[in-house]
Amino acid sequence: MGVEPPRRETPWDHAPQDRRDDPQGRQEPPPRGLSTRGKIVAGVVVGAFYAASMTISGHLLPGLVGGALGGVVCFLVLREVEAQRARRRS
Repeated sequence: MGVEPPRRETPWDHAPQDRRDDPQGRQEPPPRGLSTRGKIVAGVVVGAFYAASMTISGHLLPGLVGGALGGVVCFLVLREVEAQRARRRS
């Protein structure tokens, strides 16, 4: 039926896919995670949005408690994700 045009070669076709494949032995620095302050800010933002949305719908106390718990859970999840990345790197 239809004939496909030939695929053009890109610079990424020959790029090393893994650090071990790099002929010069270069290693990329590991990506930096969020600082503790950044994790706290993310938790506060998530908690504030949750509390605000619940309060707007008329549930003040459950919104505040749920927002506080949601913020704490967000902080703990971010901390655990970074810890797993650190364990995987070493």
